[in-house]
Amino acid sequence: MKKIISVIISLLFLCLSIIVPITSSGYSWNSTTCKVHNYKQSGKQDPTCGSSGWIQYQCWTCKSTYYESIPATGNHSFFYERTQHADCGNDGFKEYKCTKCKQIKHETIPATGDHGYVLDYKIFGDCGHTGLEHYICMYCKQAKDVITPKVGKCKLYAVERIEPTCGKEGHIEWHCNNCKITFFETVPPTGKHDLSGGVQWRIAPDGCVDGSEGIKCKNCSAVVTVPIPATGSHSYGSAKVTKQPNGCLTGEKVSYCTKCNAEKIEAIPANGNHCYEETKTKKEATCTENGIMEYKCLLCGDVKEDSIAASGHNYGNWITGKEATCTQNGASYKQCKYCGNKKLKSIPMKQHTIVTDKAVASTCTKDGKTEGSHCSECGKVIKKQETVKAKGHSEVTVKGTPATFKAAGKTDGKKCSVCGEITVKQKTIAKLGAPSLSKVTSGSKRFKATWKSVTNIDGYVIQYSTNSSFKSDNNIVMVSGYKSTSKTVKSLKAKKKYYVRIRAYKTINGKVQYSAWSSKLTVTTKK
Repeated sequence: MKKIISVIISLLFLCLSIIVPITSSGYSWNSTTCKVHNYKQSGKQDPTCGSSGWIQYQCWTCKSTYYESIPATGNHSFFYERTQHADCGNDGFKEYKCTKCKQIKHETIPATGDHGYVLDYKIFGDCGHTGLEHYICMYCKQAKDVITPKVGKCKLYAVERIEPTCGKEGHIEWHCNNCKITFFETVPPTGKHDLSGGVQWRIAPDGCVDGSEGIKCKNCSAVVTVPIPATGSHSYGSAKVTKQPNGCLTGEKVSYCTKCNAEKIEAIPANGNHCYEETKTKKEATCTENGIMEYKCLLCGDVKEDSIAASGHNYGNWITGKEATCTQNGASYKQCKYCGNKKLKSIPMKQHTIVTDKAVASTCTKDGKTEGSHCSECGKVIKKQETVKAKGHSEVTVKGTPATFKAAGKTDGKKCSVCGEITVKQKTIAKLGAPSLSKVTSGSKRFKATWKSVTNIDGYVIQYSTNSSFKSDNNIVMVSGYKSTSKTVKSLKAKKKYYVRIRAYKTINGKVQYSAWSSKLTVTTKK
């Protein structure tokens, strides 16, 4: 059904092309009442995937019509039909058919691989003939021949020789004594014809029509046709108008040469102006650059461009972009609402905000400063502070205390009388130690006391008594020097029991001080 419709539309176009002349712009006329037709769409046939459509236009004034073809869409709706399977040497395909226009398309299926050729038969070659190996594919039965080279060399001799002429090839006939092969070797022509054999016939040129003459070759007797250029110009008859001018559209007229029938087409100048309308903006106008508008003539399709004037900048209010400081100018700007272009303006610098930097008195260890000033905004120094050197310490002695048997002492130190900083630290002197008896050994009317020495003392006091509480019958022996570790006490009673103990002594600040007594030991003298 769709093919029938397509045939009907084609016949309709053929009839219209005979009845209604169509101009180069697509407009036609069949009435002398319209200088410029006013065509509007009056009918439409939509295209399909395989058939073109059309749009009918009719002039509202004179009712003349023309048709505009719409190409087929090409949007097929293919449906699978069948498959031709591939083999080892031949591609296959899948076949699809359009459900709308019945068009068929194939989708290639590549060949599966190499053939499995096996040798079928073989013909051996000789010196004059190549051999042949015939193979057949064991899968698809496709055959192929392989030419094998000749074996040995032919022993040739010339049987016949025909010499070439200026326009004709010669040849040499060769024959092999071994393989009996005969072949011909072509000898090319010797060169160009020698056209000095005389004119055999002549046709003179006639105005715009070329002539010719036949000249015989002196060597091969061939008659060669040589053209003679025409000496005159065309003689055209009356011109026939094939297309009338319409507004801005030129017409055409055709004339033919009365001798050679050559065609000459001449333009008939247009008798009106273009009918332009806006089609598209090729370039938008900006604040600084002109735009471009494209116009197209409704009649002939001529295209022209015209300028769209630039709009100019549209600035808003001033905006502070950078605040002014006491060291740098600031900046403000206003910006175009359309293109973003900015116009800049400088903001003058501010005055410095001066603050006083107070003087700092020097101390024993730290430098001081004189009074100065600076800007509180940018930090710039207005008046530099000068350094006042440190005074240094005024040292006085800190008196130490001697160590006693009851408490530790301290060495002399030093401090600053101004700031009180300790310059020489006092060191701790350990508390004086107390001796302890190691043993007491007896002798004849005597005993020997042994003890562990202590340092930093003047000496030791040994006390012995027959009274265990040392409340009566007490006797002492003084031992000077801290290094002594034993002392023998003599002139005692024999076989008498004595209680013995020891302590250290030292003179401190003019006064003798003693340590605590050690634990007591007992000893009995011998006879």
